Amino acid sequence: MEENINKDEREYAVKPHHTQPKLNNGKDSMFRYRNIINVAFMVLAITGVIIYTKSDFKITGA
Repeated sequence: MEENINKDEREYAVKPHHTQPKLNNGKDSMFRYRNIINVAFMVLAITGVIIYTKSDFKITGA
């Protein structure tokens, strides 16, 4: 680590000069399908919770 020569000077966070490449880069053909399936799962999960909380039939396993 470098030491500050001038202790009165403040140090601020700076953006690094390097960048990492994106993991996907648009080359994965299944990326779009995975996103569609994930959105469908989230919508179904929210719908299931709403139906469960609004219904009178609360037996989950018997």
